[in-house]
Amino acid sequence: ASSEQQALYNATEELLAVCSTKKNTELIVTKVVHLLSVAKQLSKSCAHNSDAIVIPLKLLKCLRLLLVDTERSIRVQSCRAMRYVTCNVVILQQMQQLNIPVFMMICLEREAEDNKFLWERMQSLKWVRHLVDHFASHIPRCVIMSLIAIAQNGKDEFRRICIDTLREICISNPRVINECNGFKILIDSILTPHLNDISNSLVLTILYILDHPNTRKYLRPSHDIQRLLSPFVDIDPYKEDALSEQEVKEKKQVRQIAQKTLMTMLKSITGIFYLGGHHENGEGGKAPLKMLVDLMRLSNNIVGIQWARKMMFSVLENALLPLSDSHTLDRQRGPNLIVN
Repeated sequence: ASSEQQALYNATEELLAVCSTKKNTELIVTKVVHLLSVAKQLSKSCAHNSDAIVIPLKLLKCLRLLLVDTERSIRVQSCRAMRYVTCNVVILQQMQQLNIPVFMMICLEREAEDNKFLWERMQSLKWVRHLVDHFASHIPRCVIMSLIAIAQNGKDEFRRICIDTLREICISNPRVINECNGFKILIDSILTPHLNDISNSLVLTILYILDHPNTRKYLRPSHDIQRLLSPFVDIDPYKEDALSEQEVKEKKQVRQIAQKTLMTMLKSITGIFYLGGHHENGEGGKAPLKMLVDLMRLSNNIVGIQWARKMMFSVLENALLPLSDSHTLDRQRGPNLIVN
């Protein structure tokens, strides 16, 4: 390992020498690529004791300067190098002291204009994923804020992966997600039609957070759970032409997601507790399940709530009745937590 460490020092000196002379883009890129290959070899040789790896402070400062270089190829390779030199918590703390995570997030948040900055953004995102896999408890707040900003941008092609990254972080480090108000974007994403394929995993993650005493404090059931069930109390307009075709289509998709969400929660002991419990410190407010039951008790002649009443009866039937022998209902029913 000592030979690889010495090779890293030599590669650092070579890079500093090239950067101090007249700018040569190709030569700088070559030296950075050589540096990251040396850093990669050092990480492999010290895999059993990564804390012993030492990255020179002057190397971090040099790479920080290259992250804002005018040449895109230099920025891309510098982002790659950052991922390989982030070997332990000490190095990550040094990066935070130098505000390097802020520079990395600048690369990640660049406008996706004709995929001009695609590789730069991709390498920055790989660095974030590296932190999630190895240093989830030490992720800087600026990283979370950038992920939330991209997750809120419906036109960003990295939106889905950023939401999934936030979901993974909230399992291992929910405190930093809560400090950045990240749970709101996760809950709002559940009812987003364009994210229908990951909505179920987001619901399961929320239930996981609610299931543990140390993490459920970060959620507000009286607000968050009711927000997931809001489509059930969203009545239909009485005028047929009040909504456009696109709005009607999106409303139907949101309702389908809400139905699946309620079904998933009723299949979980934790979900049943939070649906049937009072969460306003015992004063005022109805349990979410009580509000849905009251909705079912309304008169049949109220046209605007017919969908909600129909779906509520369907969800309760599939969730509470014993498992049917019919193969068509196998994927919809159970597990029956009451009868079994």
